[in-house]
Amino acid sequence: MTFEKLGEDRILITLRQDDIQALGLELEKLSPQNPEHEKKLRKLLLLACLDAGIDARGRRFLLEALPCKTGYFLLLYAQRVHSGRRYRVKKQKTLPMCVFLSYDDMLDGMAALSKNFSCLPSHNLYAYQDRYVLIFSYPLLPKQAESILSEYGSVKEISALTLAHIREHGKALIQNNAADIFLS
Repeated sequence: MTFEKLGEDRILITLRQDDIQALGLELEKLSPQNPEHEKKLRKLLLLACLDAGIDARGRRFLLEALPCKTGYFLLLYAQRVHSGRRYRVKKQKTLPMCVFLSYDDMLDGMAALSKNFSCLPSHNLYAYQDRYVLIFSYPLLPKQAESILSEYGSVKEISALTLAHIREHGKALIQNNAADIFLS
């Protein structure tokens, strides 16, 4: 049995018939599902890596067997397994938004909101696709304010991407606390 390092991650193993018998391998009946065969091959692979000076930790092995007159040539590829970075998806910040279908609904909703709340999170009013959109800059809207707004429009949660789209393609009607205009 001889080991020849062909590259940084390749080893050529030459097995003669007597080496095959000494190892107890039957290459014609070799099966990866057989745990006994797997143990014998793993020992052979680790021995080849040790002899060739290749660190076997953190590597995956690919083995090709090529028959020859005197035995077998085994070509061993020791591939490095890259752990890679693992990314965690952050929970996307959403903001409350109310969409009014008509100008009258928007006026009534803003008037009702200003009557019941003197202090609301910062909010902006936009005209977007023939609708009026009220967007709050704080992720939590009081339940009472949400129920008041839902009488006049539909209250939804939007992502930062949707907010940017509305800011770019919509027309800002009132910046910073639109409901305060209705208090005066």
